[in-house]
Amino acid sequence: MEDFERIRDLTAESVNSNIENCAIIKEWKMRIRRGLMDIRADFNENIDRFIQMFSDKFKDVEMSSDLLEFRNEDNKLHKMVEDLQKKYCEILGIFMNIQNSQGNSRIKYIDNIKSYMKGIERKVKDQDIYIKNQSKKLREALDKTVSLDGIN
Repeated sequence: MEDFERIRDLTAESVNSNIENCAIIKEWKMRIRRGLMDIRADFNENIDRFIQMFSDKFKDVEMSSDLLEFRNEDNKLHKMVEDLQKKYCEILGIFMNIQNSQGNSRIKYIDNIKSYMKGIERKVKDQDIYIKNQSKKLREALDKTVSLDGIN
């Protein structure tokens, strides 16, 4: 009976000491997963910190020396394009008047409106040149301040 008890105790001790060896691969995988999750958390934290730092610096970028002259430029350019649209509608109205006129009255109307149309043409050309030049200068200043090339 003593042999049986000794074998039982040996078996119990063997089971207890080796139970932890049944999950070696499982624990190894869990350590790898935990490590990867820690790396992911650190990575995301660093990205968040970078975005916060960038946002803090970018918040008042319009006040930088390169962009100060362009303050509210989007609104100015938008108003100028709206003005061009109004001129276009006005021109369409002039064309409609010409089409609705007959004979001599058509010729008189065209002669009377010719200098006005030339004035519209000058204004349109001036605004077009200004908008294109300002847009180019603004894009260059933006790229000089914060280039977004390669971010996408």
